[in-house]
Amino acid sequence: MTSLEILHLRAISGHSMFGEPGARILAPALMRLTTLKELNLAMNGVGNEGLAMLRDGPIRALTSLTKLSVGRNMIDDEGKEAIREMLKDRCEELDINSSDDSENS
Repeated sequence: MTSLEILHLRAISGHSMFGEPGARILAPALMRLTTLKELNLAMNGVGNEGLAMLRDGPIRALTSLTKLSVGRNMIDDEGKEAIREMLKDRCEELDINSSDDSENS
């Protein structure tokens, strides 16, 4: 177990996008971060499949998570609704918007 509370893995100007393969690798590692409160994976090329791996594993298990940003990825409305529904009672801040969406959820 580690005491890491904030993790930001954001791509800069389109570089370092890890996409679905990165989400697959990241999911088991995140499970070990039991004290994580803030996770930012915005702009990393994650789609519905990658989000599902993260949502059904570490995001579900990380009960201390209060802020999640997975916006500006390739997540469709169904994926957005699934993560919104899962975190509605425990996440204070949730950014799941696409680059063409105008406001946070």
